[in-house]
Parts: sequence; structure tokens; C-alpha cells
Amino acid sequence: MGQVGLGPITGSDAYLYFNTGIEGTPVWQEVTEVTDVSFNASLNTTEMKRRSHRYVKNLSTLYQPFTAEFTLVHGLDDTTFDLLIAAWTSRSVDEWLFFDAPKDNAAGEGYRCPMVITQFTFNQPLEDVSTHQVSLTSAYLYETVATEVEPSWATGSQA
Repeated sequence: MGQVGLGPITGSDAYLYFNTGIEGTPVWQEVTEVTDVSFNASLNTTEMKRRSHRYVKNLSTLYQPFTAEFTLVHGLDDTTFDLLIAAWTSRSVDEWLFFDAPKDNAAGEGYRCPMVITQFTFNQPLEDVSTHQVSLTSAYLYETVATEVEPSWATGSQA
């Protein structure tokens, strides 16, 4: 774990996937023609202050909603666009995989998370390519196997 097998990579060598199946039997569709993908995870803490100690210490509490953003270049990949616009308009919660290698690479790893698209902007600058700014946030997903799908750190064997 931790990039030992893959070494450092740039974002152009990373992968983004959308699950068109279900959590137990995923069917990963690669999301192509995107730029600058970012996945953000953070944890809430609560301060513990005591008279008997001069240091404030933090205790971990709950994870904040995970968020992600990426830019989709308009007009290059109809399959990806149709998939994302359908998810946006239906407000569906779907699984996403933010991976550092192709999904079937045993050395690959990244976040696997149920998310909903919260923003789908259509940018049409006068002197630049048209794009869609897509924002996601973690969301509640309940599968047919009667379990809630939780975000997780996945490796190639779990993707």
C-alpha cells in the first residue's frame, strides 16, 4: 500500500470511474476527457481542554462529507457526457472510483465512494474550450444487499 509498486504519478496517469452496476458487482465506466480531478476528505475534531494539562488536544469525531471536483471538456466524449448528464438530471447516487492506476491493476489504489453530482456547470468562454465543471459530494446509498454503502480506500483487488 502507498504507491510502492507504482511510484510517483501525475494526474494525467490517474483514472476516474463511475459504477453503472451495483456495489457488490460493479461495472466501472471510465470517465475520460477530464482535467484536474480532486477528491477531498476531511475529519471533524473536537477540542479537549483540561485544567490539569496545558495543551489542547483534539479527538477525532465524524468524517465530513467527501467532495470531488473535475472539469469535463465539452464535445469530446458523448458516452461520458450522456452518463454524467443522466446522473445529474436524475439526482442519482452512484459509486465513484478515484484511482491511481487502471482498475484491474492489483497495485492500484484510491477512494471508492457513493456520491451525487451537486453541480454541473456549462462554461463557454470566448477564447477557450467549452467545459463542464462537475462537483460531487458523498451521499447515502443503500443497495439491494440490504447494506449501506460506505466510502472506502480500495485497492486493485477491491475495485
